[in-house]
Amino acid sequence: GGIPGDDGGDHRALGVAGQPMVPGEEPIVTLMSSSDGFPEALGVVPTAGRWFTAAESQDRRAAVAVVGAGLARRLWPAGDAVGHRVRALPDTVWLTVVGVVGDLQYEEFGEDGEADRLQIHVPYSREPWGGAALMVRAAADPAALAEPVRRTVRGVHSSVAVFAVMTMAEVRSYTTAGDRIWTVTNYDNAYLGR
Repeated sequence: GGIPGDDGGDHRALGVAGQPMVPGEEPIVTLMSSSDGFPEALGVVPTAGRWFTAAESQDRRAAVAVVGAGLARRLWPAGDAVGHRVRALPDTVWLTVVGVVGDLQYEEFGEDGEADRLQIHVPYSREPWGGAALMVRAAADPAALAEPVRRTVRGVHSSVAVFAVMTMAEVRSYTTAGDRIWTVTNYDNAYLGR
């Protein structure tokens, strides 16, 4: 899956059971594939229902989904998202919503649109990407975990390429660098009358 704040996920049309829609007018959502440890790594707690189990994360047939709060409010304003069924088109398999989580900032800051704020999470094995992001929650200095994480990944599978090892603070700094430079330059130009 993706890392929050670092270029979003897959934009897909969403079918909703019991809510007929004109083809081509379905809501466009951001689909993210994630594993069972994702909420713990980010300190995210479902606001309704639950996250994926380890078994669901590893079963490509697991027909479950967790939706973001913004999507839940839009589709089920009464607040009863858990138990409803959705499908990420063109997939024909209906997924049962098992949980709701707060909306996450997946796209780079300032670049998100409506689809980025309507989120659906599916087990990683259902929608595996060519690459994967491993997120580890640290109790102390997260940078100190870089080398142990590299060793652990290589120990599991020696041919897996480990790259772009960063703390979330470094990810945030990297993805907002352009905006920070633009802001400082424009402030200096305005202040200095350029």
